[in-house]
Amino acid sequence: MARRIIVSLLTLITVCSLHAQFNAASWKSSHKLTSDTEGVMTFTATIEDGYHMYDFTVIPNGPTPLSINWDNLKGVKLVGDPTANKKADKEYDENFSAYLSWWTETVTITQKFIATEKNYSIEGHLRYMLCNDQNCLAPTNEPFKFTGTAKVAAAATAEEPAAAETDEAAASADSVAANEAAQADAASATTGGSLSDNALWAPVEATNGGAAQQSSSSLWYVIITCFLGGLIALLTPCVWPMIPLTVSFFLKKSGNRAKSIRDAITYGLSIIFIYVFLGLLITIIFGASSLNALATSAICNIIFFLLLIVFAISFFGAFEIALPESWGNKMDQAAEKTTGLLSIFFM
Repeated sequence: MARRIIVSLLTLITVCSLHAQFNAASWKSSHKLTSDTEGVMTFTATIEDGYHMYDFTVIPNGPTPLSINWDNLKGVKLVGDPTANKKADKEYDENFSAYLSWWTETVTITQKFIATEKNYSIEGHLRYMLCNDQNCLAPTNEPFKFTGTAKVAAAATAEEPAAAETDEAAASADSVAANEAAQADAASATTGGSLSDNALWAPVEATNGGAAQQSSSSLWYVIITCFLGGLIALLTPCVWPMIPLTVSFFLKKSGNRAKSIRDAITYGLSIIFIYVFLGLLITIIFGASSLNALATSAICNIIFFLLLIVFAISFFGAFEIALPESWGNKMDQAAEKTTGLLSIFFM
C-alpha cells in the first residue's frame, strides 16, 4: 500500500512538471486608460519556434480557436471586438481538411472598453491552442485580472446607474453567448450531425465549463486531488488483490524486516523509473500530446477492447494463451541468474 502511494505521488509530480514544461507560449497582459473613461486591454503572446496559435476563426470539427472569455465585468462596457496587430497566416491543413488561420512568433490582441463606474474590475481568461508540424498541444487557458480607477462624472453615475448596469450585463451576455456558440460548434463533433471521418477518429480534447478554474488552480491542488483519485483506484478489482500478494512476497522472500522494506522500496522506485522513462521517451520522440492522443485514440481503444475480449474468453477455458516454451525457459534462466536488488528491478 505504501509503495503504491509513493508511486502515485511521484508520478503525478512528474506529470505535472512535464505539463508545465511543454507550454509553448507565454503571455503578457496589461491595461491602461487612454482618457478619463476610455481604456484598452492588451494581450501579447510569445510563441516558441516551430509552433503556431490559431486565430479567432471557428472551423467546424477544427482546432480550438483563440477566444477571450469574460468571467466578470464590473463597471466596464466593452467596445467592439478584440483585434490583432497583424494578419494571421492562412494555409490548408490536411489533418483537419480545411483552411486554417494562425499566428507565429508574437501577436498582440487589443480590446477597447469604457469605464462606467469609478472603481472597475475586469476578470477572465484566454483560451488558445498550439500546434506544430507533427502534433498539437491540448487547449490551454491563460487567466487575467485588471482593476483600476476612472474619472467618471459623479452626476452621470448617480443619474444613470441602471443604464450602466444594463450595458454591462448586455456586454457580458453577448460575450457569453458568443463563447457558447463557439463551444457549440466545437462540440458538434461529439453530439452528432455532419461529422467528418477525421472528427470521429480524432483524439479527445478535455474541455469543460470549469476549465478556467482548473487552469488557475495551484499545482499542489492538482497533485492532491489526483493523489486522492489514485487512492480510490486502489479499490479496483485488478489492483486490490495484488496488494496482499505483493506484501506477502517481500515478507517471505526476506529474512528480516529491514531487508523487506529495502526490497519493497526498490520495487516501487523501479516502477517509478520505468514509467517515467517510458513517458519521457514517448514525449521527446512524438511530442507532449502523444500520450493523450494514444489514450483517446479510437483505433487504439478498439484494439485493447478486442484484446481484453480474447483474454476473457481464454480465462473461461475456451483456449490457453502461452508463450513458446523456449521463451519461457530463457526467461526463467535469466530470472534465476539475477539476484539481489537487480532481481527486484526486473520483477
